[in-house]
Amino acid sequence: VTLLERDSGKRMKEVQLGGDLRQLARADDGTLLVTDYSGDRLLLLDDDLDLERAIPTGHRPYGVIFDPKRQWFWVTLFESARLQAYDTAGKLQLDVVTAETPRGLALTDDDRLLLTHAMTGQLAIYDLAKLGNNAKGATLLKTTLPKPRLITLAETHSDTPSDSQGLPR
Repeated sequence: VTLLERDSGKRMKEVQLGGDLRQLARADDGTLLVTDYSGDRLLLLDDDLDLERAIPTGHRPYGVIFDPKRQWFWVTLFESARLQAYDTAGKLQLDVVTAETPRGLALTDDDRLLLTHAMTGQLAIYDLAKLGNNAKGATLLKTTLPKPRLITLAETHSDTPSDSQGLPR
């Protein structure tokens, strides 16, 4: 993981963490959460790239995004079909079952969480405005995530080799 100066691109600091790092997300305070796919863990780094905590997750953490409204990191667990949320200290806030192969994450301006499902070509849309207890500061037991709207994307095929083939990823 490399920390670069924004304007010049100059390398300020770099750390080697090992594993199979897939994605990282940065919180407002500079905290980073990194997914280690083959290590089945998350790596919580401070704003100086020092390892604060290794967090075991289960099978294959892949996607991660920071939610500034809740001060949570959302994480997908690819092989165990789960969506988890962690606070900036690395404490688990939410753990829910998803459709199979959850992968990519995005947040929208209207407070929705989009989650792609790699092998099925599906998109799950979670309405975070309906998250139980408004989430911020809520305990794990009191927070619930409403069932998402699940869209199955069209499967297409083209005889042109340079066209995208197969299911959406």
